[in-house]
Amino acid sequence: MIATRPTFLLLAVVAVGIGLATAQTSGLTLDPLWAALTLAGAVSLHAAANVHNDLADDLNGSDAANQDRQFPFTGGSRMIQSGVTTPQATQWLARWLYALTIGIGLILLIPGGWPLLALGALGLLMAWAYSAPTISLNARGLGEIAVGIGFGILMPLGADAVQRGELHNLPMFAGAGFALMTSRETLHDSMAPLAGGFVRNQGALPKAGSLPGEGRQRRVRANPPAPFGRTAKDPFAALQSL
Repeated sequence: MIATRPTFLLLAVVAVGIGLATAQTSGLTLDPLWAALTLAGAVSLHAAANVHNDLADDLNGSDAANQDRQFPFTGGSRMIQSGVTTPQATQWLARWLYALTIGIGLILLIPGGWPLLALGALGLLMAWAYSAPTISLNARGLGEIAVGIGFGILMPLGADAVQRGELHNLPMFAGAGFALMTSRETLHDSMAPLAGGFVRNQGALPKAGSLPGEGRQRRVRANPPAPFGRTAKDPFAALQSL
């Protein structure tokens, strides 16, 4: 199940943990069965979103074009590109995971009440819209916001509501930092291929002294002095070490 990107499913575990922590901090005794079912629902939703994203990125060609990806943070699981699976099989896996999430969510309405239905529907919609070609939040500069809201607000709220039986604002404050962190990491990962391409193509920059009409007095020093009197052979070496 590499297509689900299991390493990153820990984000859903942390998000649910925040909600369970706020419920326990409020003096509630956690129900282990409902807690486990909540965790299963959150993980299945995250897995569905990951598989759906793999399919969408294969259809629009972005994964195939991402030659400067930084594994495992960018470029998806590449199960389709490597021939391990097919777009059709990936589509069916995403559908089954979404269906599993919906089934678990309906069961969780028993302890969580009807407000949980609206919360779950919003989370499901955002997970789908992140990669859906008709909306594609990740291509409109809204993906990072959606990720932050999903992991830092909706999942903690839902996990807390299942234990509490109603919505409470405490999980929102407790998850705010996690929301910012996940949004920041998503933004960083989306920019990584651009930075990699800049460093890889640095040889295309014009060399010092090669510009037309450039005389000896105006020649740009290709190797500016480095600190402590040393000479830097490559002015872009610092970029490569980042």
